[in-house]
Amino acid sequence: MQSVPHDDLDLIHFIVGHGILRKELRDEIYCQLSCQVTNNPSKENTLRGWILFALCAGCFQPSDKLGPFLRSFWREASADYKDYAAYIVRTLRRTSANGMRYHPPNWLEYQATKVKKYVILPVYIPDGSIQSLEADSSTTSSEMIQKIARNLNIKDSFGFSIYICIFDKVSSLGSGLDHVMDAITECEQIVRTKGKVEDVAPWRLYFRKELFTPWHDPELDRIASDLIYKQICKGVKVDEYRFKSEEELSRFAARRLYIEDGSEIIPGKLQSNLHEYLPERALNAGKNREGWTQAILAAFNSQGFSKKLVPQKQVQWHVIATAPRKWPVQFSGLFEATVLDNPILPRTDAVIALSSKGFFVLDDSLNVLIALHFYEIVEVLYQRAHKAKPGTFTILSVKGSEFTCASHNSETIAKILRTFLDGLRRRSRWAVGLQDFTMEDHSDKYSATLNFELGDVIELLNESEINEKTKKADWLYGRCERTKQKGQFPFDAVYVLPTYERPPIKFLDMFVSMSRAETNTLPKKRGVVVISQGTIGRHGGHGIDTSA
Repeated sequence: MQSVPHDDLDLIHFIVGHGILRKELRDEIYCQLSCQVTNNPSKENTLRGWILFALCAGCFQPSDKLGPFLRSFWREASADYKDYAAYIVRTLRRTSANGMRYHPPNWLEYQATKVKKYVILPVYIPDGSIQSLEADSSTTSSEMIQKIARNLNIKDSFGFSIYICIFDKVSSLGSGLDHVMDAITECEQIVRTKGKVEDVAPWRLYFRKELFTPWHDPELDRIASDLIYKQICKGVKVDEYRFKSEEELSRFAARRLYIEDGSEIIPGKLQSNLHEYLPERALNAGKNREGWTQAILAAFNSQGFSKKLVPQKQVQWHVIATAPRKWPVQFSGLFEATVLDNPILPRTDAVIALSSKGFFVLDDSLNVLIALHFYEIVEVLYQRAHKAKPGTFTILSVKGSEFTCASHNSETIAKILRTFLDGLRRRSRWAVGLQDFTMEDHSDKYSATLNFELGDVIELLNESEINEKTKKADWLYGRCERTKQKGQFPFDAVYVLPTYERPPIKFLDMFVSMSRAETNTLPKKRGVVVISQGTIGRHGGHGIDTSA
């Protein structure tokens, strides 16, 4: 038997929760509230009805059929409640824009709704400052990130996320359409399970770097880089980011000393302040304080910091640039998912990790079950959610394999993967020939053409080396690794690998052997392309004849 609500918030959760879970009850709830606020002799009950109206509007919408009647009803509200009616209309408009909620309102929302005001949420920044942001029932993590980025003059907010922490639990809300108030409701529910009341829930919101693009350059946004650096330093101190050896930790501490204090170092001051640079675990095990001081001093001198051989900013940028490689899981977007069709695993629940290196499927202990680097991925497909089923995304690999997963975050995962793949292709320096390419016209106009065979690996070069008179639109410039020759060639005669670094030889050998085996699994296949003056004329200057 279902328990009876015993206070206001319980009653709100009971009513709004049913509206969230059962679509067929939403119009009924709105109609019952309309009755409650119409000709009700009790002012207290009428006010309760308007408050509940607003709380429902912040969580779910009425049907398209009922909506116009409700808006008309609110427009005709009595003078005493005109402000509530306007508040409800505004709230419903926000719900329509940002989507319905997954959890009923929290204690903070309830208090703010009673006075028709925004909730003020403090967000902790890695530099120790706090951003106080206005929020409502529909505020998303994306909106909060954009506000913080504007306030702090951050140029590129990609990869920053909102985190929420309560007790020993930390959860990322990402940077998308997750509702911040849903996360706060979850925290309040955790507090209630411990026998405490919601208004003392000790949750905190944090603004942190979660994910790096594969091409991240710390020099481009110095404000963001300063925040990321401070996040890394704090993370090392609290043992969130661990090093594989004491030597690595000593080198990091030496870099931090140089970045923050310059080339002069006082051993006694360093020894007394070791707790500022090292995690407590390291201080309580292994070396003693004298040993750590000597190790850090040795690392400081060995890296040339005492002679100022490297600018301090460059050292800071190096710390940031190497962080995704040192701590790939910590700097990944993690998503719950169900692995469906794939050639490796049976159907199973897992964690999807997206990092600057690729796509990974992890088990509950964060062990890697499936790893796909970006150069192994050809395409990402997305299927929208249908009724009660979550959306799905499918990854097509170079080998022809398909990996399909279901997740409530499928759209976000697909969007991030596509962003990374597109960005890597635009910046890539590596391509593979998809067919033999030969230029028969040897006139000056085509003297700078590169001939290659199917499967040849081509390094893409800077087009500034090309004479402007011979440069052709929709053509690339590169060097064939087999022949060592340089020249231009049509863009769609090659497959540009989505990678910032040269793929491993093992992968390139596999790709080339597949090309020559005439397999259908390659991204694109054509026959031999022979370009002559006649071909150029027929194809509007692109020079691609696919009829062979």
